[in-house]
Amino acid sequence: MKIDKAIKILSGDIIVLNLHNNPALYNRNKAHEMAIQALKKQIPKKPEVNEFDYGDGYVCGECESFLHYVDDDDEHIRTNYCCHCGTKIDWQ
Repeated sequence: MKIDKAIKILSGDIIVLNLHNNPALYNRNKAHEMAIQALKKQIPKKPEVNEFDYGDGYVCGECESFLHYVDDDDEHIRTNYCCHCGTKIDWQ
C-alpha cells in the first residue's frame, strides 16, 4: 500500500470516529493521528539551502533544522533522515 493511500484511509477513520462523538474512541483517534504523522515523515523532502555565518548550509525541508554545510562533500555526513524531526531527506 502506498503512503498517500494509507494516510487517506487513516484520515477517513478519524472523521468517522469524530462523528460518533464517543469519548471511548478518543485513544483510537489519537493513535490514527500519530500513525498519519509517522507516515508523512516517510515522504521524502528535499533539503533547502539557507545562508549561515560560516557559509551556505542545507536545512530540513520540514522543520528547517541544520543538516550540514553545502561545501562539505563528505558523503558520510548526509543522513537519510532529519535527526530533529525524523523526516526522510531526498538528496537527489
